[in-house]
Amino acid sequence: MKITFSVPGDCKSMQTGSVVRTKDGRAFPIRRNTAYAERVYYQACQVAPEKPIEGPVAVTIIIDRTRPKSLPKKIEHPIQHPDIDNNLKGLLDAMNGVIYKSDSQVVSLYAIKRFGYPPGVQILIETVIELACYEEVK
Repeated sequence: MKITFSVPGDCKSMQTGSVVRTKDGRAFPIRRNTAYAERVYYQACQVAPEKPIEGPVAVTIIIDRTRPKSLPKKIEHPIQHPDIDNNLKGLLDAMNGVIYKSDSQVVSLYAIKRFGYPPGVQILIETVIELACYEEVK
């Protein structure tokens, strides 16, 4: 099974701010920049299977960022913040319970952050049918 969709706009990373404690002592992080994660969730719902995938999945994510006008032309890659891993965490979390049961099912992840127009994210999720087994050669 292959699922593919796009989310327009500059990708925002999910940031954890301060922590709120409940009366019984449990701690919950306050999330920031959740608007983009809600957009990802909405787009994922549009293409979601009837039931979330239960087996291993491979995910490919392409993040197109707006190139700042002040950036010198010789700089070809977006090496400024947000970090790609912070982007990925929010994107994968937004698909929990919609595309797959849990992002722990992601066994293969390929991601690119690049300058592109229009800004946005392209996501491809594929079920992994067979995993290669390797034996140690003695």
